[in-house]
Amino acid sequence: MDTVVDTTCSIQPTLTMSTAISTVGIVQFTTDLAGVDSAYIEFGLDTSYGMQAPVDLTQPSYRTLLLGMKADHQYHYRVVVTAGNQRCTGADATLQTGSVPASLGLPTITVDTSQPDKVAKGFVLLGFFMRGPAFIIDQDGDIVWWFDSGDVTRVLESYDGQYVWTQSLNWSTGIGPMPAGTS
Repeated sequence: MDTVVDTTCSIQPTLTMSTAISTVGIVQFTTDLAGVDSAYIEFGLDTSYGMQAPVDLTQPSYRTLLLGMKADHQYHYRVVVTAGNQRCTGADATLQTGSVPASLGLPTITVDTSQPDKVAKGFVLLGFFMRGPAFIIDQDGDIVWWFDSGDVTRVLESYDGQYVWTQSLNWSTGIGPMPAGTS
């Protein structure tokens, strides 16, 4: 097994925030490291990061979504690329997430536990039957993602974790459309 060696390269990230969901960051980047064979983006509330987004090297400009961020928070992020046994880490940068729109009518969720260190990290996909959007909360009960397609009847994640599917039931006919997934 080859030992990974840190090297110097240029990584130029570009960040935009989603216009549809203000807690979703979109990072694209270029690098002069030749032969990139893997990459990821570290991100979190401070420079210890804590979360990683895998980079699909087939995407134009290595376009990657940063998902799972809390509303109204500043986050740090950096790009890490590898080529063979060489690893190059980009500079720390920050982004600011937006608010959850009040018009969605989403609840404030309070997680109360006597053993907070035992709460598993992760996310829960939710929706209210026939009322409102699909949404995702993190282990703290904070809303980190939403999709307002109208009155959601059912919310499912695709088997590969790339899409969220919503369904709205038409009560008059008993059937409803299954809109295309969103990521």
